Amino acid sequence: MAGKNLSTKSHDKRIEKIRKLWHSGDRQNAVNQCQDILRHNPQYAPAHLVYAELLRDNGNAQEAAKHYQAACSLPDTTAGCFLGFARFLKQAGQPQNAQEVLSVGFKKWPRNVQIARELGVVFAENDQHFHARQAFEHCLQLKPDDWICWNHLGCSHAQDNQAKKAIECFDKSLAFARNSRWDTPSKQDMENISLNKASALIYAGETDAARQMFEVILATNPESHRAWSDLSSLTKCTPEA
Repeated sequence: MAGKNLSTKSHDKRIEKIRKLWHSGDRQNAVNQCQDILRHNPQYAPAHLVYAELLRDNGNAQEAAKHYQAACSLPDTTAGCFLGFARFLKQAGQPQNAQEVLSVGFKKWPRNVQIARELGVVFAENDQHFHARQAFEHCLQLKPDDWICWNHLGCSHAQDNQAKKAIECFDKSLAFARNSRWDTPSKQDMENISLNKASALIYAGETDAARQMFEVILATNPESHRAWSDLSSLTKCTPEA
């Protein structure tokens, strides 16, 4: 058992090295090393995952799909394999298949925050907002301060015309994002959540509050096209006397 663990750790280090080689531009070396691992250990799921990513980046989607499938079907598969395969399927324009992959992953790892969150996202993208909210709420039971999930839940409520519930979610998203030690939000993340809240305020009939939010956003980022567009929708044109 100890020898097996040592071998796995050694492979994991090589996987990290392969990713670094790929991102540094030494692509052929990365491919060669990944193929070498698979020759010696064809049942190693993480190697299939990273090889699928290399093939995807090289534009070989058909072969990439085979290795994503292998990564998800092997005994030592991980939640990361399912997340990677689902992202690949979404990018390939197959959201329904991505949903199926994440649903299987959720059954295997019901306490994995990322899988629960991404399952909610794909439910929402497939216009299954009730199921999306269930997934997001499950995610938030596991990680109550997940600002990303609060934002998604707010968007799902907004899609179902539940503006006030959406505003509450966006408020929590903003509060947790400001104090987050993990998944640190970018300025664009904070702007997007604020824009989502401002839009929800419009639908809730709180136009003055929405206008104030847009003005704050534009003071920080004068080139926010969405803020200008939504703000202009609040401007009532009156005919000249």
